[in-house]
Amino acid sequence: SVEIAIRVGFCKYTAVSMSSVAALLCGMSKDIPNGYRLGRVAISLLTRFNATGLIPVVYLGFYGMVAFNSEPIMHCADQLHMGFQIGMSVGEPTIALMNGLHYIQKSFVGGRNLVALSNEIDYQLEISETHDDNRAKRFMGLFKETLCQIIDKNKARADTTTLSGGAGALDEAMKIEGFSEVVFFHRVIQSYWLGYHDRCHYFSQRSSARGDVAVGRLLKLIASFYHGLAALQILRKKKSKVEMKEIARASLKALSAACDLAPINFKNKAELLEAELHRTEVVLRGNEEDRMHAKKMYAKSICSAETAKFDHEKALALELAAQFYEENGELAGALRNYSEAKLHYTLWGSKVRIVQMEMAIARTETRLTR
Repeated sequence: SVEIAIRVGFCKYTAVSMSSVAALLCGMSKDIPNGYRLGRVAISLLTRFNATGLIPVVYLGFYGMVAFNSEPIMHCADQLHMGFQIGMSVGEPTIALMNGLHYIQKSFVGGRNLVALSNEIDYQLEISETHDDNRAKRFMGLFKETLCQIIDKNKARADTTTLSGGAGALDEAMKIEGFSEVVFFHRVIQSYWLGYHDRCHYFSQRSSARGDVAVGRLLKLIASFYHGLAALQILRKKKSKVEMKEIARASLKALSAACDLAPINFKNKAELLEAELHRTEVVLRGNEEDRMHAKKMYAKSICSAETAKFDHEKALALELAAQFYEENGELAGALRNYSEAKLHYTLWGSKVRIVQMEMAIARTETRLTR
């Protein structure tokens, strides 16, 4: 279709072909610069031909699979939400719900308030139930479970099930091509935020062994980020686990490459991983130069997360910086960072992390008053 359009001229349907080719270039071919340029042409064609009815399918291809490589993740989320709304208004619930799923995905990665996002998922689950869209229900259900675990793991079991059919239905769904990889991604995220670093490593290894086609580039990068952080936590506790450092370095390499194209989305993550690598060297070798580098990279990551408006990752950078200060006897700095981390976890809506910060604050205050 694209070749024909080049020979005989563009029409509104060329936008659909171009967004599809753009997604393939960024995915299978890993030619992100050319994929992004082609996707941008597709978006301009929608305006040129006033093709409002084609927005859902074109936005799904471009903002769902391409644009996050270059544009702010929350801008992509907002455009996908528009694709969802327009899809429903023109009577295309299937493509609308696919836009909705990518909207939830980008919003979660971008740190949108978890409670608000959980309510949005409930709304889309109702729509998928009305239109008997089992695929949307499965994938939305996974996000619902993950959010509820991070908001309040004590209520999560009562409030959610991954699938309407329960554990048996989940076992059956795991046989569906691509679904198990997405399940493992969610287990990686849940495990990290709940503080189960060994479990995070386990599910990351399971996910890597099965490939990443279904998960996609964005979620693969996010899983790699948390896997790298978890690996360094494991190494600091179990110093014999030297292979963990290579996992973190591989994660840093992938995130640094992504940062070259979209620093607004990935710079804070690369900086935080680098800070944690320096912190690990301090624990293992007590190197003063690494201590200074760690401080500098934590500060950079906090600043970058604030610029990107990632409340959750600013909170995480503050928390890890506080742990570093506490390890090195700088208790006033640790207390300040733990307190600020609690504020940003509150904005994100994670009761699990708020409780953890309250415990860390109490512990640090006790040490300060001795």
